[in-house]
Amino acid sequence: MSSKDCHVADLLALCTSHLDKQDEVHKEIDSLRENDYPLDVGRVVKIVSTVRQSAGDHSRLQDVYTQLVNVVGIPSLVRCLLSRLKEWNLAGTVKGPDDDGLVLPLVCLYSDVLCALVSKSGWDEDDDENVVDVVLELVMAVLERCLPAVSDNDVNVERSGTMCKNETKSLLDLAFHALTFTSKLNSHCCCEHSKQRLQQMTPILLLVCGMHWKHHNWTNASIVKTTHKLADIFINICKQKSINELLSGQPGSHKGHLGDILKLLRPHLKKNLIAHAHMAMTSFHWCLQRVRHPTIGPHLPSLTPSLLLSVDTYESHIKILGLECMNRVINEVDPSELRLYDRAEVIYAALKPHVYTNDPTVLRHLYPPLLGIIQVLEPIAQRMRHVGRRGKLDEVFSTILSSALCEGKIAVRRAHASHLHRFVAAMGIGGCKHLRRLLDLIFCYLEFPDVDMEETRLSAMRTLEVIIQQMWPRMPVHGTDVAKRIIRLIVECSKGERSDDQLRERDDCELTIRDVTIDYFRDFAESDARCGILLASFKCLVLLLRCCGERVRGEVESVRNTKDHATVGHVVDMAFRLM
Repeated sequence: MSSKDCHVADLLALCTSHLDKQDEVHKEIDSLRENDYPLDVGRVVKIVSTVRQSAGDHSRLQDVYTQLVNVVGIPSLVRCLLSRLKEWNLAGTVKGPDDDGLVLPLVCLYSDVLCALVSKSGWDEDDDENVVDVVLELVMAVLERCLPAVSDNDVNVERSGTMCKNETKSLLDLAFHALTFTSKLNSHCCCEHSKQRLQQMTPILLLVCGMHWKHHNWTNASIVKTTHKLADIFINICKQKSINELLSGQPGSHKGHLGDILKLLRPHLKKNLIAHAHMAMTSFHWCLQRVRHPTIGPHLPSLTPSLLLSVDTYESHIKILGLECMNRVINEVDPSELRLYDRAEVIYAALKPHVYTNDPTVLRHLYPPLLGIIQVLEPIAQRMRHVGRRGKLDEVFSTILSSALCEGKIAVRRAHASHLHRFVAAMGIGGCKHLRRLLDLIFCYLEFPDVDMEETRLSAMRTLEVIIQQMWPRMPVHGTDVAKRIIRLIVECSKGERSDDQLRERDDCELTIRDVTIDYFRDFAESDARCGILLASFKCLVLLLRCCGERVRGEVESVRNTKDHATVGHVVDMAFRLM
């Protein structure tokens, strides 16, 4: 009997020892024992898969897996699975083309076999280079199966069923173990053919990683963990430092794979499909957030259509991802490239109508890219030359003020207030034309408490601080009204009175404005949010006293030594010491 025959006999004996009395499988084994060569690889693999499914403890099957590799060989074993995967991709079902439910168990079996080979101390395969090539081809087929299909219906949006998640987890496990096995044959990964295979695989792997990097409806904790491990092992095989280098490339080595990824995503991000392309858009967003200047600039013509379509869709999640991507592009692309061919004008025209929405989440993500593209269209030097002329920034800011003044929903008020200070800082002294309405809005938002977090008030006080800094020449006109509002806010946010000894002890300390932090006010307020308001009020009061001098000093002096609110008197006294 030859050594090959001995290996087959040993394998069948091992399979029999792990089986209970299952007539069909025993008949299959007996049939294989009686047949002559050539050996039917598919039948052998099917028997081992059945053994794996019936065995409770898969760790006891290491000897079966080792014997299977000795009988069939890695290349033949992998080609058997590749043929089934290709049929599976055409059928597009978990059960496989013959509806016997065999393909997914085969994936799990091959994953276990490769894992056993990784832990094996030695490797006796003669044609290592051929093995690496076949295993990398397997990884490519597995990753392609993980990609969503391009279709008009929403079949790939909610891959939340248990079977779909199990399928994804099994495929990612197989890809991880295959790459781990490949890294063991590191010397053969350096051949030219293997490098080309890795280059072809990189964009697909990055797309899959982007889809499953965080928790979504189509993932779970196990899938996310496997995805991270898959990315790490691939980075090591490619001898790169991070995913960012794979995307952006390195000078003199490779150009990066962002362009290849955009080509793969283009069919998913068309007008009639983008509203349902949650997985593709998630991967698109994930890749863009990891690319910096100057990599994005050359891809701007292919990026812009997808960005505009994502911003214009009715699906809120897609729109938010599109706005974040738009903000990334505006920040990481040179302004002159954005102004070229009026791209910036097109982006501004797409973003401006969304100012009228009442969705707080969309508003929070809208304001940064909108302000960024306005600053591209109207650089600060241009605005300073025409301070009196109303531009795009004035037009948008006036619309925001009108919407914010009339808004009654707390969540929308928070969204409007969260980025007001950025617009005020961008306008500078030119914002004086909106000062009266802006102060009315600030006073309105300061009047009513905002549950526990006081987010609206904190944002309003941050905006007021920027107003005083940027528009200080006009502050003496409004200083008295502002000082009254600040003192009223301090009275409202401070809790019970501190003792004279405590206040005197603090008065004796020599302070600078940098020493006054939120911890300084913890004894004066009941919550961290109100401590933050007291700190912001104190800073605004110091700035106001420095801007207005005697005009406001008399108004503030009247409460300096008040007995009714010792906390207010102490804060005012500190402001006088630091003005």
